[in-house]
Amino acid sequence: MGISKVFKGIINSIYRAINRFPITIALSTMIAALLIAMIEIESRNLGVNTNNLKKLAMTLALGMAISLFIKLWTEREQNKSREIFYYALDLIFMVIYYFTIKDFKMVTMSRFLP
Repeated sequence: MGISKVFKGIINSIYRAINRFPITIALSTMIAALLIAMIEIESRNLGVNTNNLKKLAMTLALGMAISLFIKLWTEREQNKSREIFYYALDLIFMVIYYFTIKDFKMVTMSRFLP
């Protein structure tokens, strides 16, 4: 098996994953960008408060897990209107959750530990 076949297989797998889970991959990309920005801001000691970025990253992480669940759950039904409705509920839940995060104490942060 040549190296070109391996790369074609990898590219094909990435393409299929993006087509199957576009929202989940978009959310995970946003989370990665946010975390990189947070690390850069904190490492340069710019004096910027990153609490809003932390809240956004936590909310997107929760939304990413829920969007993956929605896609896997609605995949066999092939009902696009129901899938869109569930994603809208996920978006509403994410907005509500963002505004309910008040502090970064032990209970709030322990929700995101594996």
